[in-house]
Amino acid sequence: MKNKISLLFLISALLILSVTGCTGNKSNVTDIGDLIINAESMIDEHVIVEGLCTHVCEKSGMKLFLKDEASGQTVRAESSATLGKFDPDCVDNFVRVRGTIVKDVKLTDSTHLHETEVCEGEESQILFHIAAEHYQIIDKEKL
Repeated sequence: MKNKISLLFLISALLILSVTGCTGNKSNVTDIGDLIINAESMIDEHVIVEGLCTHVCEKSGMKLFLKDEASGQTVRAESSATLGKFDPDCVDNFVRVRGTIVKDVKLTDSTHLHETEVCEGEESQILFHIAAEHYQIIDKEKL
């Protein structure tokens, strides 16, 4: 009897995981274009994005830029001390980043905190970034 209950529980759990997209399929990936359009309403949300890494900041190693192939739009991911520097090998590879959407603070009064350093290739109109919690280089052929 216990074996049947355990088997039923296992089958139910696997079914729930496959329906909710927790098995690693691409259904939970947010398009970079959609993210840029809806960023203001997505502040503090957890997201997963994938794109071509065009640049990793050479000075700090803490910024990574992902480009959407379809739209050509770019989004910035920022690392933390916990995650550490992004691997420079990400450049020219497809990368998946998981993190939280954070609104950038653009300061106009120089008596307050300084703005974050602008990295090569960074567009000044970017008003948000992804606070990266995890990242990985992915094989585009497997997508």
